[in-house]
Amino acid sequence: MPYALRASDCPLKFYSDSVSSVGIVVYDLQEEREVFNCNGAKSLIPASTMKLVTSAAALSLYPYDYQYETPAYIYGIIKDGTLYGDLIIKGSGDPTLYSRHFPDNQTFIEDIVSSLKGMGVKRIAGNMSVDLGDAANQGKLGTWEIEDGYYEYGTGWYSFNHRDNVFWYNPTTYETRPSSVIFDEMVNTVDGKLYLNQSFGASYNEIDDTEEFSEDTSLKLPNPRPNDLFISELCECMADSSIVFIYDEEIDNQEMEMDTDSIPVASYYSPALKAILKDLMSRSDNMMAESTLRLLAPGKSIKEALKVEKEFYESKGISTDMYTIKDGSGLSRSNGISPAFLVQVLKMMSKNEDFIDIFPRAGMDGTLKNTFKGSVLEGRAALKSGSMGAVRCYAGYLLDDDDNPRYAVAVMINNFKCKLPELHKQIELFLSKYYE
Repeated sequence: MPYALRASDCPLKFYSDSVSSVGIVVYDLQEEREVFNCNGAKSLIPASTMKLVTSAAALSLYPYDYQYETPAYIYGIIKDGTLYGDLIIKGSGDPTLYSRHFPDNQTFIEDIVSSLKGMGVKRIAGNMSVDLGDAANQGKLGTWEIEDGYYEYGTGWYSFNHRDNVFWYNPTTYETRPSSVIFDEMVNTVDGKLYLNQSFGASYNEIDDTEEFSEDTSLKLPNPRPNDLFISELCECMADSSIVFIYDEEIDNQEMEMDTDSIPVASYYSPALKAILKDLMSRSDNMMAESTLRLLAPGKSIKEALKVEKEFYESKGISTDMYTIKDGSGLSRSNGISPAFLVQVLKMMSKNEDFIDIFPRAGMDGTLKNTFKGSVLEGRAALKSGSMGAVRCYAGYLLDDDDNPRYAVAVMINNFKCKLPELHKQIELFLSKYYE
């Protein structure tokens, strides 16, 4: 692979290129030197290329086969078939519980019920709840656009996530799927219009033009209360298995000698961290990326997680001078990093086969399935894309004939006005030079 031109001029020529912000860095991993730099130190909005930054930190601080554990346990005693106490599920931040993207081994609810029956429980005189930890520090982020909250990609992260934190709603029949979703607690109706509560303080998103939807229309909406849905489904499964809840004032008030230690009931273990990261990078899943960020500081605030991430990169000698990060997914327009920073991260991780493997391939996988298809880049460029209004970025590796990373590349464009195919073609032509 030959070197590209060593020029500071922008090689991308497109309508509005004179008013757009463009930054490009290419680093030759074999020769260990930078071979192209155009505004490499410029701070730009990275969009979803932020996910590679989050993933790199997680794969550096955790083993590739790390699994989240979500335990269920009881506090209390079991006597004559009655559990006098509480059943508690401890949130771990796992984004995969009953996820449609990870359909295997999704039996946590059934495992809890089966375990209770095996312990002789026929009745529960107590409560069932999900321990959310610091519940005030969860949900959608204040740095995200309010408008994004209406869509599935804008769903928030919680210490307990269930069914991808989304649900389906039919605006003409008012039916939800799953049916256990308590929709009335998520919406306001004003002057006949529906507004979805999106957890931005008192803000709401209007569900537009409901009168134009057909009877079979289903809207996929964020669920701000995934824990409630889980408890509802758990109650249904218990009822089907003849485990009942009882409340009797005499029983409730009698003095029972309670065990102080928790009694394990069941645990759900997530797929391996690498599998989660491969899925989130392929589909550009924002909620899973936020979960990955919070893994850097379990049980603590997002501020602490971002601090851990920044200190990690500084410990590796990567400058954070042009570094402003507000989330793990890149959905915030307040994020600002440079192409040079992205390339430094890619350079650091270039020997990590697990990291390289989580990238989608151009023209083949995920969000890149139809990008650069039919070009020399197809199957040979392992890239993370990033896009939002007037922002388009790509960062990752150009692979050699042996499928090893030869170049680390970052191409970032902000504030462009041209049509996307025109911009794509220019990026394709530039990157393809490395295969001439």
